[in-house]
Amino acid sequence: MLLKLGLTENVFKFIGSYTVVAATDRVLVFTVSAPSTGQAVSRAAALAAEFLRFRASELLMQQRQAIGSLDASVKAAGQRTARIAAEIARVSGQTSSLAQRAELARLQASWRQAVAAQAGLQTAKASYQANAQVTTAAMIAGSRVLDGAAPVPRSKVRSPAAYAVAGAMVGLLAGIAIVMIQELTSSRLRRRDDIAVALGAPVELSAVRPSRLWRRGLAAARGQGVQRIDRYLRRALGRARAGELSALAVVALDDTRAAALSVASLAVALAGAGKHVLVADLAEHAPAARLLGVRVPGVSDLTVAGQQLTVAIPEPDDVARLGPLDGRGHGAAGQYRAARTADGPLKEACLQADLMLTLVTLDPVAGAEYLPTWAAGAVVTITAGKSSGTKIHTAGEMIRLAGTPLISAVVLDADKADESLGMRLRSGAQPGERSRTARLSGVVPG
Repeated sequence: MLLKLGLTENVFKFIGSYTVVAATDRVLVFTVSAPSTGQAVSRAAALAAEFLRFRASELLMQQRQAIGSLDASVKAAGQRTARIAAEIARVSGQTSSLAQRAELARLQASWRQAVAAQAGLQTAKASYQANAQVTTAAMIAGSRVLDGAAPVPRSKVRSPAAYAVAGAMVGLLAGIAIVMIQELTSSRLRRRDDIAVALGAPVELSAVRPSRLWRRGLAAARGQGVQRIDRYLRRALGRARAGELSALAVVALDDTRAAALSVASLAVALAGAGKHVLVADLAEHAPAARLLGVRVPGVSDLTVAGQQLTVAIPEPDDVARLGPLDGRGHGAAGQYRAARTADGPLKEACLQADLMLTLVTLDPVAGAEYLPTWAAGAVVTITAGKSSGTKIHTAGEMIRLAGTPLISAVVLDADKADESLGMRLRSGAQPGERSRTARLSGVVPG
């Protein structure tokens, strides 16, 4: 822009020559200073035009990123369908037998489910793309210059100090306006109601994000935020039963450290209460296991804070990542894996355990078919304002397609101005529909 105006001055000096004030929540006022009236008018006009161009490019970029994310999900679903089809072709060529026919029927059921999931993602992508194009075009077309640049009479009475104070206030307002624009155009969710609708599960707890205390290790478990999450996860364990074993998966959507700290501290507390606890860390770099002092894959028995614990880390090359549970009673995906579970030391550790806590991170490309073999219920941790609605909805769909009951969400760093509850969806409702009832118990303002 400096080249267009024919200016050779420093960029920072030019930035200091203008201020931006938010007259309303939809109107910005640019005030530009220059050596002459004509230069001030031309600079103001150029600044306004550049701002409109930048805003349009930002809106279009966000639209492309969202569509790209949906494209990746559709591609991953197509790859999964192709893999199952290839497996069907391989099994079909085998000698006909009772086992071959049973395997073929199972694969065909999985293929139909994968085709339905792919079709759903394609429909969602087409719907979003059509709506996003109209919305973005309307926002770009609606952004324009209301009044052309005109010279402003300068007072000869006010002192330079008064102008300095006024400039500071205008700068503050400009920063607020920029933040407001970013928030209005952002697809990241902050409100509990919006998160619950996108995830398809209620928000039953809000707490301070404990990952800020990560460097303190397990000593951070004494913090109020960690204690609040631990108390809730204890209750959720009672709702995630696999026979005699309570098995809960804590799914970290965006802040893996916060979830890892909660899992590790809860495991130590439960072990102190006389429970035999098995901690499984399926997250990248195994942060929960590292907090407990385990860094190598495998099953390890150890003593932490005077308490006996068992920690399991899958091998890095274990693509299936099957756990010790049989998965029965958790939908079609669980029945598919009823005869495919981990064995050896992991199975033995599971049989001896009273409780199993599993830390999980989800990848749409890899899927979550293994989840029912690790847990009988899942709680998702989400940081307010950090994940988009598409990412949250995708995580909920992956958990449901895997066949694992999705118990609820825990929202970290919830906005203090958020007065919504995080409504529970009606039975059979679609993720876009809000329930007429809300869970009052367990919602604690952060």
